Amino acid sequence: MPSLKPDAIRLRVEACGLCGTDLHWDSKPLKESPFGHEVAGTVQEMLTPAQCAVPYEGMKPDIACLSEPLGVALDVLRLSDIGVDSNVLVMP
Repeated sequence: MPSLKPDAIRLRVEACGLCGTDLHWDSKPLKESPFGHEVAGTVQEMLTPAQCAVPYEGMKPDIACLSEPLGVALDVLRLSDIGVDSNVLVMP
């Protein structure tokens, strides 16, 4: 196994969510949008505290990996003028 860079972590992946960019992986270079980047698991090795790692103690990994899509949805609601009585159309 390769040695870690100072700002990286080695993670035992337990769950992975799909992002909208994952749905278009065949039309974008891999370096632009890494596939399966919403992961949850157990840190196996870390040289320095990683800013990309967020603890989710007490939460199941399959739920934790949905935190980024949930954050995006909440941000959309915050930025929009959608209210409780708004009519919306959600398209895939």
